[in-house]
Amino acid sequence: MNDKKIRKSGSERRAEILQAALDIIGEQGLGQLTFAALASRVGISDAGIIKYFSSKSDIIYEVTASFTESLLKEIKLMSIKDCSATEKIDELFRMHTKTLMNNCGIPRLVFIETIHLQDERVCHVITNTQLQLRLMLAGIINQGIEEGVIRGSIDVESATFTYLALIQFSVSQHLIKQEDADQEPSFDRIKAYFIRSLLN
Repeated sequence: MNDKKIRKSGSERRAEILQAALDIIGEQGLGQLTFAALASRVGISDAGIIKYFSSKSDIIYEVTASFTESLLKEIKLMSIKDCSATEKIDELFRMHTKTLMNNCGIPRLVFIETIHLQDERVCHVITNTQLQLRLMLAGIINQGIEEGVIRGSIDVESATFTYLALIQFSVSQHLIKQEDADQEPSFDRIKAYFIRSLLN
C-alpha cells in the first residue's frame, strides 16, 4: 500500500486557501481571518500561506475577484438562453440569491466589511461586478420590452438598481435569520413583486 501523501499543485493550494478564507469570513467575520487561522484550516504552516499570498488584503482581493468572475460567467450564460425575458429574470434572481446565500462569506464581505476596508482593488471589483450585472439585466429587460411583456415606459436603469437592492435585502435577511434559502418564504414574494413591477 502506498501511503505517500499526494502533493497539491500551486493552483489547487491557492484555491483551497481562498475557499478556507471565504469559509472563515462567513462563519466568524473578517476580523478572524488571519494567517494562523488559514494555516490551521488548510493544514499547512503560516509560511505556506505566505508563499501564495503576501498579505491579508491580497487574500481578500483574490477571494472577491475569483467569486465575482465565476458569478458573472454563470449569469452571462443564463442571460443568453433561448427563453422569455421574464423566465430569465426569474432564474437570474433565484440563481444570484442562492449563490450568495450558499457562500455567505461573500455577502458579509461585500455588504458589511467592504465599508471599513477602503481597499481600492476590492472596491473596483465590486463596482465593476455591479455594473456588469446591471448591463446584463438591462439587456434582459429590453428583450422583454421587445417581446411586449415589459412596459416600454419602464426606467431600465432604476429597475437594475432596484434589482441589486432587493438581492442585498434578501441575502441580508437570510444571514440575519440563518434560514435555508429553499425555505425562505419572503424570497419568492420579493422576486414576484419585482417581476410584476416590470410587466405591462
